[in-house]
Amino acid sequence: MNCIMVKPPTHSNPSFQQPVQHIYFLGMMGCGKTSVGRKLARCINYPLIDTDTYISQTTGKSIAAIFEERGAEAFRQLEHEAILALSQLSQAHVISTGGGLPCYHNNIDIILRTGSKAKQILFSFCTICYKSDTLFTVRLHLQ
Repeated sequence: MNCIMVKPPTHSNPSFQQPVQHIYFLGMMGCGKTSVGRKLARCINYPLIDTDTYISQTTGKSIAAIFEERGAEAFRQLEHEAILALSQLSQAHVISTGGGLPCYHNNIDIILRTGSKAKQILFSFCTICYKSDTLFTVRLHLQ
């Protein structure tokens, strides 16, 4: 993957502080959000955070275990708490979300408020990143 480096615009007032603009990857489970996010993060020198990994690390449990032990609603609450915390990071990140995260607890509003201006392009990218239905099916089974 070739990287094109773009220098962010500077402001004439040195005390001006631009708000942090994260880059979020949204899409169906298994579509490659984290894989593509990792490549983008490497190119633009941003840290990458995967929300499922973040939740697993903060709870000490796998996503499957959380669903089994606490149920879907408890997991969705953990996702909401995660996106609230991650959206407030002081350094811009590439953030790969769980497939259902934007659909619950007004999480999409948090993403729209704290995401980069290029987010519309990235939102739709993961829906087209697999050309082969077979490859997509195999990837889902590997999850």
